[in-house]
Amino acid sequence: MNDYTDGLPSSSAFLTTSYRDIHPSRVTVFDELNPLLTPDAAYTEALRCLECGSEDAPAPCTVVCPSDIDVAGFIAALARNDPRHAAEIIMSENPLGGTCARVCPTEELCEGACVLEERGRRPVSVGRLQRYATDKVLLSEGHGETRPLPEAKSGRVAVIGAGPAGLACAAQLAQQGYRVTVYEARSEPGGLVRFAIAPYRIMKTPLTEEMARIAQMGVTFRFNYPITCKEDLETIEKNADAVFLGVGLGNDINAGYPGSQLPGVWASLQFIEHIKTGRIPSVGNRVAVIGGGNTAIDVAREAKRMGAQEVTIVYRRTESEMPAYRAETEAARMEGIRFLWLTVPLRFLGHDRLQSIECRYARLGSPDESGRRYPEPIEGSEFEIEVDTAVLAAGQQPRREWVEWVPGLTMSGKHIRVNPHTGQTSHPKFFAGGDAVNGGTTVVQAVREGKIAAVGIQHFLELSDGPTIDDSQTSSVSQTSSAPAPLSPTMLYKQHEDVILAVNRSWCKGCNICVEHCPTSILALDDSQLVYVTDISRCIACGICAVFCPDFVFSLNVADTIAPVALWAGGIRQNSGLAD
Repeated sequence: MNDYTDGLPSSSAFLTTSYRDIHPSRVTVFDELNPLLTPDAAYTEALRCLECGSEDAPAPCTVVCPSDIDVAGFIAALARNDPRHAAEIIMSENPLGGTCARVCPTEELCEGACVLEERGRRPVSVGRLQRYATDKVLLSEGHGETRPLPEAKSGRVAVIGAGPAGLACAAQLAQQGYRVTVYEARSEPGGLVRFAIAPYRIMKTPLTEEMARIAQMGVTFRFNYPITCKEDLETIEKNADAVFLGVGLGNDINAGYPGSQLPGVWASLQFIEHIKTGRIPSVGNRVAVIGGGNTAIDVAREAKRMGAQEVTIVYRRTESEMPAYRAETEAARMEGIRFLWLTVPLRFLGHDRLQSIECRYARLGSPDESGRRYPEPIEGSEFEIEVDTAVLAAGQQPRREWVEWVPGLTMSGKHIRVNPHTGQTSHPKFFAGGDAVNGGTTVVQAVREGKIAAVGIQHFLELSDGPTIDDSQTSSVSQTSSAPAPLSPTMLYKQHEDVILAVNRSWCKGCNICVEHCPTSILALDDSQLVYVTDISRCIACGICAVFCPDFVFSLNVADTIAPVALWAGGIRQNSGLAD
């Protein structure tokens, strides 16, 4: 069967191990989920991108990217066979661009927003293209070029924690000329990315290379430097003008199940760290994972790669309440992982080691504080699951010790309270971001919060009154709107910035196809059932209108591209300007 149609890869050409029959003879513990694309595959995939967006109406994939990467821009560079420039675009916004390319939930973010998917086609493989670009520079050509160091500023910043939030904050501040020192308890950077994300997603590469690139910016790293008491923190604080807390969360939540001490019962963070540091445990044939988050999915899929024949996720609610991403759940199911819904573990059973888990069925009752319906046990429904290994993945504990160590620091529930626009805590000298603030979301969200805090710290150090960032400064998308176009001309030319859209209304048959398919809803039919453009400033230059129109009504030109294109219903052709 040919995996290519009309010169472009079909979905089957991009299948990864997540959609294959997982068997220990075929897939090993450290096999990557999404291997590096070849140069030809990367080029071909980049050509699929419609290069949506304009200055005032960014492409949907860019809008949903927490780190504000110009997705269409870096893919356009790859389509010109310029991976170096593509990597520069990525890493100018996200110093952990290579890491995020491997671990981001792209199905929920950039790829989920791709215009192609809305039209029933496979979205552009943004994550794999991002990895191709960043690997080309970080791994093949050294650490990549960094901007020249700016003139040094007087402010000194201490960053506690070399996880994604801390690294992003440090990089951005260093690029502004501040002296930044990162304190990390472990001997390596990365935080949970390095030690608690499944190895089929990421090992050490490219974290080491990304850290080296940040060090080239002038950031000082002090590893093996744990903060264990208030005095340790005071020593750091007195040598800094501002402090960023990228301290993450604590250990796995201890659910207190009887029998948890039995050999064969693991906490999820400990389990993954053992694998990633080369101390691979023997899991036997039957593994149960207790929990419903993305870490539980990671553990279950890794157990399958470790040779387990039966892997079961035990979750006390139903699939609709499960916090794991839907794409991850589907991938796990396709790998043969079973799910036990509405099942509550009671205790672990065994003599010298784990042999089974006693469970009880539940029904959903009223919503709890999380807004999800609480599982109520069904008395008399107890049963046992025979297992060789059980892994508890029910979340992490908050780190409340910082409230005692930082005077005046307040919490929002279980997490450090910050101003969302500046990252500043209730103690004006301290800023925070990442899992300690958001409770554990995504790596790219931690990067975003590190960047926000860096801007907040800069304002705090530069302004005598402390940071005051107006809400308008946090938005990169213009909200301007133009009035509806006049409806009398048969030929309309609508222009905004570099986007020019020509509409030949005399050919329009009023079929409404373009109106239904426009992803930004800027097309409409007038009283005479002819199409017009309501707001050209929101046009993302995707060309969908031209592609779907059966009557050749639309011509689109992006004026400042290297090779301007005119899009017609028959496809895409190169053109030096708008057709006559």
